[in-house]
Amino acid sequence: MWTIYAILIYAIAFAIDFIAVGPPAVVPPWWEAVILAPLAEEYVFRVLPFSALPSPLSWVFAVVIFGVLHKDNPLLASLYGVALSLMYKGGGYPASVALHAFNNCIWWLMAAGGF
Repeated sequence: MWTIYAILIYAIAFAIDFIAVGPPAVVPPWWEAVILAPLAEEYVFRVLPFSALPSPLSWVFAVVIFGVLHKDNPLLASLYGVALSLMYKGGGYPASVALHAFNNCIWWLMAAGGF
């Protein structure tokens, strides 16, 4: 069930992001956006808090702190954080990295003019 909820919330976050914000103006290197950021951020914001903190604090860190550190749109980033946290709960680190990488790849392609 975690995975289904993750995909639903991700789809909502993506739709809001696409309609309200649109593709980013800056195009980072693809390997940074699609490989490095998902691997690092999912470890820091999902693996560490869910393994080291009690449940309410782990969710706050995984969602709220993740959002706050994405300064362009913290509320929207927090919604993505909910989806990524649910994916982590349902499929572990590989699943949350895969969703994060998929998301970043789509946005990177749109920003680079590939979509």
